[in-house]
This record gives sequence, structure tokens and C-alpha cells, in this order.
Amino acid sequence: MFKIPEIFKPILEEDHYVGDAIEESLKKDQYTSVTGLLKGTKEFHLRRRHSQAIEANTTLADGLWSTIGSLLHERLEKFYSTEEMRHKGFHTELRMYHTFDVDGQESEISGKFDLANTKTLSMYDLKVTASYTLDKIAADDHEYYIMQQNIYRYLFYKSFGIELKNLYIIGFDKYWRKGEELRKLNYGKEPNQPVRLIKVRTIPFEEVKEYIIKQIRDKRKYDEVEDDLIPECTIEDRWGTEDSIALYLEDFLTKSGTINKKKRATRLLPVSLEEIKEYLDYKNKVSGKIGIEFRAGVSTKKCKDFCDCNAKCNFYQSEKKKRQPPKLNDIVDLSIEGDLEEKFATLKKKIDKY
Repeated sequence: MFKIPEIFKPILEEDHYVGDAIEESLKKDQYTSVTGLLKGTKEFHLRRRHSQAIEANTTLADGLWSTIGSLLHERLEKFYSTEEMRHKGFHTELRMYHTFDVDGQESEISGKFDLANTKTLSMYDLKVTASYTLDKIAADDHEYYIMQQNIYRYLFYKSFGIELKNLYIIGFDKYWRKGEELRKLNYGKEPNQPVRLIKVRTIPFEEVKEYIIKQIRDKRKYDEVEDDLIPECTIEDRWGTEDSIALYLEDFLTKSGTINKKKRATRLLPVSLEEIKEYLDYKNKVSGKIGIEFRAGVSTKKCKDFCDCNAKCNFYQSEKKKRQPPKLNDIVDLSIEGDLEEKFATLKKKIDKY
């Protein structure tokens, strides 16, 4: 679907940047890799089993951002690997190893950090990614990258006997736009930088070790299981969201008595009558009209556009065929006894048809 202009293809193909980036990514999906360890169980096994098909179907456009990331890594390594930088405590691109005993069977895990300083006890990892991802990391709300950095920290300690105190991500925002960021100043917001240095919290080593062992154990038990019988990745691994009920409490009705689409919901809640009642009690809302609106979650956001083994995944192929329910809503009059229960039950029946 997406193509690189012919005039630019030789630039990428000459040194095989894209091919190397893809091949390296597929090689990482082993028990010996931190990157593979962090993937969802189904994605982990499908990538290992179908690596040749994935590589054959990957275009230059698919690997473009990986190539840009590889080029930046090369520049970083070149600058910080001089004698002057080493004297200041910097080290680049060293591979770390440690062997874990999992149920009596040894598994060696390895990872390669981008940049570390043994004098300041700091580690840096370079990422070329989306604004949204960097925002989540900055808000301490991205388990994948936070745990990844802490596993590197753990391996660094086991490999070199040095306990690092500071973890950072150097984030290149591939969607950064100057005009959009400057407009934030009009609303009193701080604009994001095109390149951000984000500090990542450290996790106790014992917790990191327990996480690693659990991941190895969870993935290992499906080594001999058929593709279609491996459970789907978790909704977090699929970047999914659960179904929800949008609750409107004030100033939401149009003149015709429907929910105004331009108004923001007061609260998003799970699809649960009990949760709605609890929130209404909390807000002391016992009378008047409220709006309830069903919003379907997205279960395969990563699978659809960012998982290169979705063609081999029976879960994704099944989800693709499902009909997505429309936005369903209703107006509830809390002054009428039982109106909330009746309207919610009707809404739920419509939802269940999908």
C-alpha cells in the first residue's frame, strides 16, 4: 500500500538498512532477547515460527522508521565511543547476559543498551516513536518501555556489577509539528520538544527478576502448541481499550432532546449498571435527566496496523470479521423510578447482538 519513491530506494537498499533492521527485529524474538520477552505470547511465537514469511512481505516503507532509528543509533555510537567520551564514563552498545533458572531449566537473557555512563550511573535508550507514546512514558504509564529499561538495568548489574541509579529515554518524536506545539502556548500549556529526555522510574531488582521468570514461563509452555491454540495477546499488548459507557450529567441536551455530540461526557465508566449507580451516588445525582452512551472498545489497534504477523493470527482474522456496534445512547430520567435500570437493560441487549 505504501511505497518509497524510486529515486530514494537505492539510498535505503545500498547498505541494506531496512533489511538489517527487520532481520535484527526478528532475531530478537527468542527467549534470549529482552525485546522478544516483552511481546505478547501469541505475537512472540508467531514471529518466531513465521519469520521468513514476515520478512518476505515487509516493504521498504514498513521499515522506514526502523531505518531512521538505526541511523541515529550509529551516530550516537560513533560520537560516544571515542577515547575522550570513554574517559568521561560513557559506554555504548554493549551486550549484556544473564542466565535464569526457570523450573529447573536454564534460560539465558541478553540485551544491548544504547548508552551508559558509569560515573553518573545513568543509562540512556534512544527511541524514534509517536508523541502519544512519549507522553505515556513521561506520565509513567507505559509498562512496556518502563519494564524494558529496568530489565536492561538489571542485566547491566548482573553483567558488570554496577547498580545504575538513573534511567532515561531519549525520545525522537516522529510526529512533532512546530506549529501545533506553538499553539499550546495560547492555552497556557508547555509545548513538547522534538527530542525529549524522559526519566524513567527504577523498579526493585527482585520485582524485575520475578517479571522475567514469569514471562519465560508463560511463553515456554506454548512452545509445542499449534498456532491457533495459543491464547491471544492481552488487551494491553494489543493496545486495546475496553467497552465503556459515557455518562452525561449536565448541559448535554440539544433542542430536540438528544445528546449533543459536541459536548464531552462527564465520565467514562465500564459497561456496568452498578458502576453507573455508584458514580451517581458519588455525585449526589438523584433527579433530572442524564445521558448514557455506549462506546465500543478497540481490541486490535496494534494488530491491525502495527503487528507484522497478523496474517498468521487466527484471533485477529476472527476479530476482523466482527461487526462493530454503532454508538448507542438514551436519555434517562432519574425522577422516574426504574428508568435507569430499564434503559440500561435495553441498551445492553442491543450491545450483546454484536
